[in-house]
Amino acid sequence: MKTMKEYETLKIYGSVLNYWKVEDENGYEHTTQMEVAYREYDYNGKLINVGSEDFTPRRYNEQTHDYRVYGWDGETRNAGKQRWFRELAWARINRNEVYKLRRFAEVHYGKGQAVLEVRAV
Repeated sequence: MKTMKEYETLKIYGSVLNYWKVEDENGYEHTTQMEVAYREYDYNGKLINVGSEDFTPRRYNEQTHDYRVYGWDGETRNAGKQRWFRELAWARINRNEVYKLRRFAEVHYGKGQAVLEVRAV
């Protein structure tokens, strides 16, 4: 399994700040570009940068994806005696950087959790 190196960073994308649209010959608006806010974290989960990145709608949909972090405290179970996972976080990241999100989750949410899972939405 791939792990995050100490020199690597993780960008977690947030809300769309701005849209650039054009109108075609039929009067329909099309989004050509969008500006998306992000927070960038280092290997230790420390915030190192805040900014925005421009995406075309196609690149945004192809390169990024939503993930959720779930944790099990080691005790809580449902009525069927199965482990009960609680959602700890939601993040939109680059599809190729899920291993970095796992490291980020260990640093930020690992205390008190017996098991951490990162699941695609």
